[in-house]
Amino acid sequence: LCMKLGQSTELGGRYRSIRAEWSISHEVLSRQIFERRFALLQLRPEAAQETGGSLSEDYRRISYYRPYKVFLIAREAAPTLSGEYLKAQKIGLLKNTKSRSGYRVPTQVFRDLSLDPQQLNLNYYTKPKELHDALEREDVDVISSYWSPHQETKFPNWHPLEIGGVEEGLNWFLAKDIFADRRQRCAVINALENLENVSVDPYFKDLSFTPDAKKDCNES
Repeated sequence: LCMKLGQSTELGGRYRSIRAEWSISHEVLSRQIFERRFALLQLRPEAAQETGGSLSEDYRRISYYRPYKVFLIAREAAPTLSGEYLKAQKIGLLKNTKSRSGYRVPTQVFRDLSLDPQQLNLNYYTKPKELHDALEREDVDVISSYWSPHQETKFPNWHPLEIGGVEEGLNWFLAKDIFADRRQRCAVINALENLENVSVDPYFKDLSFTPDAKKDCNES
């Protein structure tokens, strides 16, 4: 994303450099949003709510992920929501404890089934793609993940079982002064849209944009 933004003639002259920061603590993030440190933000809904009024005062939402469902996915046969079944499987999850599809929803399912994580053969991965690759290699028997049309087309013989849903996905916010400048706003939109062509992360293929963010972006 930094490379794409830096290549834009509309943005390259505004900033001496473009860089990304991530895994920022809640306290530091809230202060930096108040100080308007960032031109572009990606936030989970709960993080956006916790930042207070400074986010709505200084930033505009430009992009988001629609509500999506969470599935247990297996290669050979449909998973079963039972302690006996899950204890017998090698299960792939995400390391990120904030991930709802890859960590929070499945761990809640385990609790609902009165399963202690120590009773399960859990294997952790960094990215959603690593989860799918592990299942494809048969390093694990079942994973927890979202299941988009992209995955359904790529893995038509896999067996998903719905275990929950996420009402709202990640959101992208743009500083209001950049949003007000059509050329700069559209340059950011263009960079985000083009990520699906260069990123292996399928999340970017499902990114949606607000109508006001894309307004007049087709003009020359």
